Amino acid sequence: MDIYLLKRIARQARGALDTSKLEQDFLDFSSYMPEKTLLVGLPRLYKLRGKEREHFSEVLSSLGIKADVPEAVDISGAFDYSSMSDAVAFVSLQQLNADHNSSSRSYLNLLLQEVYSNGAQMIKDFAIHEGICSKVTCRRGSLDLREAHLFPERFIPGPYLLEVELDTPKGVVKRFIELGELLEQFKKSPQEYILDPEKVQKAISETIALRENLGSLSRYDQPRIQTFDANTNSCIIRNENNTLFYLYSPEQKRNILVYFGESPFSGEEPRNLVIMKGDEHHHTLAQLVEFGIFKPSDNILEMRIADLAYMRDSMIRGKTKGNTLDIQKLIDSLEIAQEYFSETLNPDMRRSYVTRLSPELIEFMVYPVTDDPIIHELLPRVSWNKTVRSYHDTRNFIAQFEKAKKKEKRAMLKEVQSNLMFCNQQNNNVNVWLYQNYKELCSEQGLKFKVNGG
Repeated sequence: MDIYLLKRIARQARGALDTSKLEQDFLDFSSYMPEKTLLVGLPRLYKLRGKEREHFSEVLSSLGIKADVPEAVDISGAFDYSSMSDAVAFVSLQQLNADHNSSSRSYLNLLLQEVYSNGAQMIKDFAIHEGICSKVTCRRGSLDLREAHLFPERFIPGPYLLEVELDTPKGVVKRFIELGELLEQFKKSPQEYILDPEKVQKAISETIALRENLGSLSRYDQPRIQTFDANTNSCIIRNENNTLFYLYSPEQKRNILVYFGESPFSGEEPRNLVIMKGDEHHHTLAQLVEFGIFKPSDNILEMRIADLAYMRDSMIRGKTKGNTLDIQKLIDSLEIAQEYFSETLNPDMRRSYVTRLSPELIEFMVYPVTDDPIIHELLPRVSWNKTVRSYHDTRNFIAQFEKAKKKEKRAMLKEVQSNLMFCNQQNNNVNVWLYQNYKELCSEQGLKFKVNGG
């Protein structure tokens, strides 16, 4: 079987693909596309009203975020791509009806479910006077993942824990809970506590102080919990110099870190963590297939071959037959893989076969094994196509686009056009931003927007 596989790979190698020419073919094809459309899924947001704007301003200050108060926020309090990357904020229970402003925040879903399920009354009561907020901590066991580089020996295998301790900027929730616990002690041991002037004075002082913030305390339910947590198989940590995708493969019971930018580890690395450099896409995608994060699919492969054949035929009709040679090589290579898939049903053999292929082939035949949006976001980040990688690095793409001159902006948009062949290559985060900030320039470039939601 190994010899059989090697023969097939050798056949593909003889017609090795020039990825630079292949990217140019994609660019050339963009001029023959009947419709150049950016798909825009506008998120439903919660519009801040009246006092809520003041409350959110206090939230930003308490979190150390330097930004203007937004017009609206999402389900977790975010309002742009990066400002609230590791924090959540709530000014109303009605935020539950909002979407995520950025799909990257979807790793918080299980945590948000816990907050809205078990902390709804707390939000309803206390958000009337102040916003409720906190930083989110990502843990593996007892290890804060932001400190993994300091204590690599403490990393142990398993799913990740998202944890948040909610409170108002003035700490009213914690103080209210502590006052309730103190009064409960008065009930249990009245003689002991009533005869203690210090404890009586503490209860009176704290009650008066809370009344100044909250009004009548009898209107509030005692919060049962202040800390919420949830297990997850993926999370994202963003720092100034890198973006870290922490993944867990239940199938292989392995923890994986795919990082973009600088490595978070300058010295010892955790023994129980498989570390992949996202920028080394030539190896990373195959590794992710090997570890069961992405899976080969004959259905995906069949669709991609059909899409590429349509691209080839369109260019031939446009009298650019000479520029289709690399696309034809790609189709030929994919058809060899399709033949193997039709003869081999064993998933382990398929996976082994795919991991030996070049990355520009692998991308056309794999899909995420779960519906986790983080895994879907990761696939184009490790694409063989440098334009796709750039377009899906949202933070850097936006920063570069803002700095670019108009001519350079047009060139960037033309490159984006070349990747509209496959809907999974669309980056809604960038599309929304372009729609809201550069609609006219995109229109000048022949880019249309298909807008849903909002």
